[in-house]
Amino acid sequence: MRRTKSKSKQLDEYRLFKKLDGYAKSVSEGKIRKGNYFSLCVRAAFVKCYEFNFHAWDEKNSATAFFWLPTLRGICEDLIVLNYIQLIPKIDREPLILDLMMHEVQDRTKIQETFFKKTRPQQPCLAPNASAEQLADLENRVRQVWRAHGWSNMTKNVRPPTRQIAEKHGGEVLAVLYDYLYRLTSDTVHFSVRGLLRMGWGNLPHSKFSTTNLNMYYVTFVRIYGAFMFCSYFELLFRFLRPDKKTKLLVGEIRQSILKRPRWPEMITFEEMNVSPPKISVMQIALSLMQSETKKYLLK
Repeated sequence: MRRTKSKSKQLDEYRLFKKLDGYAKSVSEGKIRKGNYFSLCVRAAFVKCYEFNFHAWDEKNSATAFFWLPTLRGICEDLIVLNYIQLIPKIDREPLILDLMMHEVQDRTKIQETFFKKTRPQQPCLAPNASAEQLADLENRVRQVWRAHGWSNMTKNVRPPTRQIAEKHGGEVLAVLYDYLYRLTSDTVHFSVRGLLRMGWGNLPHSKFSTTNLNMYYVTFVRIYGAFMFCSYFELLFRFLRPDKKTKLLVGEIRQSILKRPRWPEMITFEEMNVSPPKISVMQIALSLMQSETKKYLLK
């Protein structure tokens, strides 16, 4: 009897994202030309979100889930800021996008120059080519656009805080989502006593520290909230993504799949506090299934 090759088992959500590969590739292609820069940013941000989810739902990648968390926060910020900037009329929106890019280049080359002068002076690197006056003019142009479109008191920085943008336009759910992801991912990008000690696991007082101790928790976290934001792109930036009927159906299936789950990963879990989690009741399961069938939007 001939033995058949066994196939690696993958989750249904992974297969759904795989079916969206053709659509994602079509979105990934765009022409760089004047008047098109904002839509290109939407395309780039969406593709980043798609590729993140495709990677996260692939079982063979799950061992490094802890290190994906900062990207989850970046995806959330992309969604919030792009969602607001789309409201700005194109005549102001396109210059704003270009000026923001120019400012980022000048700011980073300045910091880069300082770093290499201090740590590796023998290495040539690009230096900022704008004078202090030119940079000040650039920042003022950016602020003028923001002031003209909802931020009348903006006198410093080149962008309002992301949390405030979410609160102003995005609804309560988007603002709360940002707060939630910001706090969770802060443990991985900022100094955090809790974040460091949380890595320890064992029979007290003995403990072994590793990013893998809570690996399945981090896997579930990035999958659920990555998929949440993927679906949110189609709710907030639909007119730029223009999905066809097949794509909309697949996105609907992804939305349903996460809504069906009776428990989403919490920021502070019962398990890490040595508290037995409550059992999932039949009522919770039924409500989750009902929600998956009736809820057509995640952000409403």
